[in-house]
Amino acid sequence: MLTGAAALKASFFKYHGLGNDFIVVDADQLPQGALTPAQARLLCDRRFGVGADGVLVLHPSPTARARMVILNADGSRPEMCGNGLRCVAAHLAVDLDGDGIDDGIGARIDAFDVDTDAGLFRCAVQRTPGGDLAVSVGMGRVSFDPALAGVEAHHLDPHGRLHLLADGQPLTLHLASTGNPHAICLVEDPEADLIALAARLGPVAGANPAFARGANVSWARVSPMGLVELVVYERGAGLTLACGTGACAAVATLVRLGLLPAGRLHRVLLPGGALDIEVAPAGHDEGMILAEGGAASSASQVGAIAAGLSGPVIMTGPAQRVFAGAFEALPLERPSSAREVPS
Repeated sequence: MLTGAAALKASFFKYHGLGNDFIVVDADQLPQGALTPAQARLLCDRRFGVGADGVLVLHPSPTARARMVILNADGSRPEMCGNGLRCVAAHLAVDLDGDGIDDGIGARIDAFDVDTDAGLFRCAVQRTPGGDLAVSVGMGRVSFDPALAGVEAHHLDPHGRLHLLADGQPLTLHLASTGNPHAICLVEDPEADLIALAARLGPVAGANPAFARGANVSWARVSPMGLVELVVYERGAGLTLACGTGACAAVATLVRLGLLPAGRLHRVLLPGGALDIEVAPAGHDEGMILAEGGAASSASQVGAIAAGLSGPVIMTGPAQRVFAGAFEALPLERPSSAREVPS
């Protein structure tokens, strides 16, 4: 058991992508170049630590600008995080170019690969008219192979959907993988409160035994204007303000079902703000986008083509540095006298 005498000293940066917030730290700042799950849990604690949805640890990579290792607020290690990747890309661009990024509004600042547990992803960073940084990521192809979402075929109906009960409510879930597992519930009722649904049903649905590794569960609705409303209950983080991979999985699913057209930019409205997602036609060449991301290459390794892949996907959204700081003699566990209090 970790003791309060143990401590971690390191500098860090706090970022957010649409309110999905992260601690970014270089591995060379850390003892043994890594964090333990217990350390990650404490750093993400909003009362006893810095406070975040996750920690993003940057390692050197022989094939990319950096390798991103993600630790969720509960200490678990997911394969991929879209908002986290945008934050890392913005950090790497600012870190290399300094604060004087002056390529001009709309100009590309930098483009490079970032390695993850889900493979390589190509990122391009540019300025927005407001002076903020926007990051586009080539997310590869979303896979609809249920095995990549951690679900065995015998759990599914003939259309590949998963039916389960969550808090007594029947759910029909469409499965997708962006390098990490997603399950999407499509909502038709225009009056339904998506945040309330995700908060109540997400913890139960995502932990259903049908998911071998748990799942990110989303509630999605297409408005009459063609906008996609989306709320995601994330595996390992809970209800978050935004989820980049969830937005990609939802739009790819809607395109596959014929509810949205391929080859067009689709605006996804999350509680923390908007992401733009484009899904090319399924047979489209990867050359039209930034690069092949990890989802497609991972999918091909396990024969997911037979189950179907989306066209290449591009995610574009903001990433913002909030502040820089340092861990100074930070205990590696919560005080034993601490008790849970209502949020």
